[in-house]
Amino acid sequence: MSRIVYRGRFFDYPLNASNALRNLGVLEAAHCMLSYAGAQLFPRKNVTSFEDWVSNQFGWRLYSIFFKTYTEKVWGMPWERVAEMLREAGSEVRLGADVRGIAWDDTGVVAVEYQRGSERVRLPATHVITSMALRHFVEALSPAPPAHVLEAAKGLGYRDFLTVALVVEQADVFADNWIYIHEPDVHVGRIQNYKNWSKDMVPDPSQSVLGLEYFCFEGDDLWTRSDAQLIELATRELEVLELTRGARVTDGAVVRMPRAYPVYDDGYASRVACIRDFIEHHLPNVQAVGRNGMHRYNNQDHAMLTGLLAARNLRGEGPFDPWKVNADAEYLEEGPRDEVPVAWGPPPSSQSR
Repeated sequence: MSRIVYRGRFFDYPLNASNALRNLGVLEAAHCMLSYAGAQLFPRKNVTSFEDWVSNQFGWRLYSIFFKTYTEKVWGMPWERVAEMLREAGSEVRLGADVRGIAWDDTGVVAVEYQRGSERVRLPATHVITSMALRHFVEALSPAPPAHVLEAAKGLGYRDFLTVALVVEQADVFADNWIYIHEPDVHVGRIQNYKNWSKDMVPDPSQSVLGLEYFCFEGDDLWTRSDAQLIELATRELEVLELTRGARVTDGAVVRMPRAYPVYDDGYASRVACIRDFIEHHLPNVQAVGRNGMHRYNNQDHAMLTGLLAARNLRGEGPFDPWKVNADAEYLEEGPRDEVPVAWGPPPSSQSR
């Protein structure tokens, strides 16, 4: 369950017209209807932004209420078990190893150089799966790629993200898994209610844990605040939103996530296409996967599927192209059976065959 908080009221998410208009009140609803009518009669001709598109679909008034604030906030699990399984299978996992260079020649990538503490290591490579930020991957290549490829990589942008988790002395806060915060008077963009995902995430049944999510840029005012300052901010904003009805916050923690969102500006697609073309023609033993590795704003299941396909390529089960994973987490293969989705999941058991 997920809803929107605006001006102290809960709105259905996705938006429901009758619910939205009822909560907005007669006067505001009338303004929204007039704005919608105006957008249908006189749509914006040069659609170059998200604001242009949504305003044409719903009217600027509804855009300003339900899209503008949250969108501006957005864009301005460890895998220990996987590591354990890899080691059990005879593979080696090297953590805390920062990639410093990726050596390549006319055959593709030949080595990866990484730094771990004071140790600098050159690791020969026959195949590479990369999930590091696409921009950083290109910038790490040695020798440097052609100037136009490097320029394309430098033009890719990212939006960073941090979560302030607060322990609240209240058994039940709200019924949603998360809520989107469209209130313009607070910085928080979304609030997770971890207890509603699983009660095991909050061991004390008399308490709740809320994750207040802030969208920022690494190095800006929000990002550089101390953990104590961020916990204080989140606590204050929770009071402003009146979601916890004055319940006491007893503890807090901060997690920062750089490059959480690859930015889709009007030039990103051509930049990514330029880099893909270079990789396909000059680095045939490289597979890019994941949100950062492919500069794709997708969900975790899409990102994981690209990794699964890359792994199956290494096992000789391909060839599969991770770039063909579409928005529905399906893999579409071109050719005679074009547009036929292939479902990827565990193989059926003998009982279900």
